Amino acid sequence: MPGFKFTDYSKAVKDAKKNMAGQPSGTPRHQAEGSTKEASESNGAGETPESAEGRMADDSGDNAAPSSTETSESKGEVSGEGKEPAVHEDWTEVQKHLVRDLIFSILLFVGVIACMYLVAGFLARSLMVENLVSLFGLVIGSSLLMPFYSLLSRLDAMGKPEQALKSGVLALALIYVTAAVLFSIPLLSSLFSSTPGKNANTGNYHHFFTDFGKKDLDALIQKKCAGAEGTQVAAIDLDDYHEVFYLSGDEVTSYEFSQEYGRYFYLGTRKLQFEEGRHADSATWQKTVYADAKASQLAHHVRLFHQGDSDPAWGVTETDPENTLQINGETPDIVVPLKMEDGSTAYLWIYKDLGNTKKLVPGDVAFENK
Repeated sequence: MPGFKFTDYSKAVKDAKKNMAGQPSGTPRHQAEGSTKEASESNGAGETPESAEGRMADDSGDNAAPSSTETSESKGEVSGEGKEPAVHEDWTEVQKHLVRDLIFSILLFVGVIACMYLVAGFLARSLMVENLVSLFGLVIGSSLLMPFYSLLSRLDAMGKPEQALKSGVLALALIYVTAAVLFSIPLLSSLFSSTPGKNANTGNYHHFFTDFGKKDLDALIQKKCAGAEGTQVAAIDLDDYHEVFYLSGDEVTSYEFSQEYGRYFYLGTRKLQFEEGRHADSATWQKTVYADAKASQLAHHVRLFHQGDSDPAWGVTETDPENTLQINGETPDIVVPLKMEDGSTAYLWIYKDLGNTKKLVPGDVAFENK
């Protein structure tokens, strides 16, 4: 029909919605409606049925199937959701590496301190110097802690977790093997130098590098002997060494203290079980006296013994050794009768200073069992 105008209101509504979407949320509704009318009038003015039909075909193209790019993007979003567990697994693996590196670093720190503490025992001339050297090891261990941890973390970040694991295990192995060797030297020395006898001797000695001694010897003895079993039977007080002896049943225990620079240090205890040794039936009393005297060197590695220091020695026999025992031609300085559990009497003999019990040989001991 002549003069007939076909107006596509659907297109106008779409344009109006687009315009409204671009407006601020506070835009009045009548302004939006006005823009809709203007859009409809502009779309309908001077438009023929043929052009309208062509434009409707174009509009239908707007609603066509999404392009391959859009499809791939949507697929990418879906596949991205599927990758989340993999990312979670990666983070879990990183956490495992961090925990492993931290554990390795702490073990390295402890190992360095242990090595320096043991080295201090070999190099130091006194317990005070040993403490200072050990504290220096604490500083070294602290300075190596973060670089070692950073090295392992860097190897992990470079995608070389196996190399980080190997490096950590190798470093720890070197440190702890060194510590084991240093620890075993004094232990093996005391084991190989010991001689079996009728009595059983055991030592429990230790010194921590945080112990800088006490000025009051009596208070220190009272504190360390507070839990002692039995009764006190003897004591010796030398310029640089002090021992207190307790008897409980058939066991004699000595609490040992050293002195240097006007301070007193607790070293530990030695226990002797009378006639409880593995060779109680076969060993002679002369060999037993020699074994007891040699057992006095068990504290040497903790005490940091040096030639010229006081070196007391003691043991127990079943007969009075006052006139029958000689070591290096000398008789005991102290002899104390002990009442044993079965009612019999044994004798505690004490030498205040034998010079160096580590150098004793069986020929230095003469004992006549009457």
